[in-house]
Amino acid sequence: MLEYFIIIAILLVLTIPIIALFFSEYNSIVRETNSYHSIRWLLDLDNDIRNIKYQGNGSYIVKNYPYPIALDSISIQYQGMNTIISYNITNLGQITFIYPFKIIINDTRWRGRLTLNITNSNGDIAINRID
Repeated sequence: MLEYFIIIAILLVLTIPIIALFFSEYNSIVRETNSYHSIRWLLDLDNDIRNIKYQGNGSYIVKNYPYPIALDSISIQYQGMNTIISYNITNLGQITFIYPFKIIINDTRWRGRLTLNITNSNGDIAINRID
């Protein structure tokens, strides 16, 4: 009977570090994937904003965006005719985009799947969330 306990103890001593390493690597991969999706989403949104701006007055796009899991907050600042939009990403910190035109975002509390309407109105870009 004692032999069985010794064998089980040896197996536990050998397998627990392997299991701990597996979960550690799994969590690391999940964090990196979330960060990658956040950056991909931001670049996609930036591309759509710039395309609508340069397509001219009256152009618009209504698009579903997958929510970036790691997005904490969005802040907007205006400096003359420039717009500075800062996205706070959990594992990456703050990512900032500067646009040489005015962007108006009505609601910056984006949660869940997003459907955004990006419209060019006389050179200003309006971003509205559609629920």
